[in-house]
Amino acid sequence: MRGVMHPAGASHRGDAAARLHAAGAPAGEATPFGGLAGLIGEAADVPLVERARALYAARRRRDAMLGAAVRFFHDPAWDILLDLFIRSEDHQIVSISSACVGACVAHTTALRHLKAMERKGVINFRHDPFDRRRRFVALSADTHRRMVDWLAAM
Repeated sequence: MRGVMHPAGASHRGDAAARLHAAGAPAGEATPFGGLAGLIGEAADVPLVERARALYAARRRRDAMLGAAVRFFHDPAWDILLDLFIRSEDHQIVSISSACVGACVAHTTALRHLKAMERKGVINFRHDPFDRRRRFVALSADTHRRMVDWLAAM
């Protein structure tokens, strides 16, 4: 995956769907939230990052199912927050380009949301110490805490 520094080289996006199917959703299931209720329903047994992965994967299935109607149901800021939370829990460093991919919208739209979230203190940018042209993005400490609280309350 472009822009992600991940030691194992695996993407959480593909892994989430596999975990959902392993948790009980049939492999060919076309419903957007198939398997999500089973993962989220066992609140004490599911790590928060797995809940976030399940939500992100369910949103991707919903997008695929809706076809042309997907434009009425997208929320790039929420997708960015979920993606950044998952990556922080996996100890991944996320480039701005990769965060844009995680938003599942046009790069310019994702950048607009990232800049707005940075102005509000929701996320933080920092320069790559080895390549000043490249910047990384992460949840602010407050946003990370709020995501933990929200996911724990589900």
